[in-house]
Amino acid sequence: MNRIVRSGFTLLELLVVIAIVAILAAALFGAYVLVQQKIKVAKAKNTLVAIEVALEQYKTDFHAYPPDDTFANGSETLWFYLCRVQKSGSTERSYLGARDYQLDDVGGGNRKFKSPLGGEYEYRQLIDSDGVKRMCLVADPGLDKLLGGTIDPDKGFVTSSAQAAKDNLYSAVLPK
Repeated sequence: MNRIVRSGFTLLELLVVIAIVAILAAALFGAYVLVQQKIKVAKAKNTLVAIEVALEQYKTDFHAYPPDDTFANGSETLWFYLCRVQKSGSTERSYLGARDYQLDDVGGGNRKFKSPLGGEYEYRQLIDSDGVKRMCLVADPGLDKLLGGTIDPDKGFVTSSAQAAKDNLYSAVLPK
């Protein structure tokens, strides 16, 4: 009497295993994407702190924040005044080491200082209560790369709606 010995797996068993592996991979990929986003947001927050420190150093040397009307783009303004070598008297310095940040070439020897989240910064000087520009604000549009509001020279960052501004990062540099 011959007995048939079955070896291997049936097609149904293989499909079940493949489905389980696919579900686990999808769950892990989702967690990986969330961790990557959190890392980018943390890097963007650290970059805003570095910009704030650089703006204060610039103000110490030049007794004012960089003008906000040199370029139409805040990212170009930040590169021009903070990443290039500046002269103050006999001192030459760069306020932000350009090699540490993402820069995009815009032609004519100019560049844009890009956010770790991929967007472009907004930069504006703010008017103090007595009408003098003694403050400034830098805004990062966030992961969606859309600024969820406007920068008003009198009021600072004004959100268009809570939903539109939910992932914006901004830093107001106030007089000390």
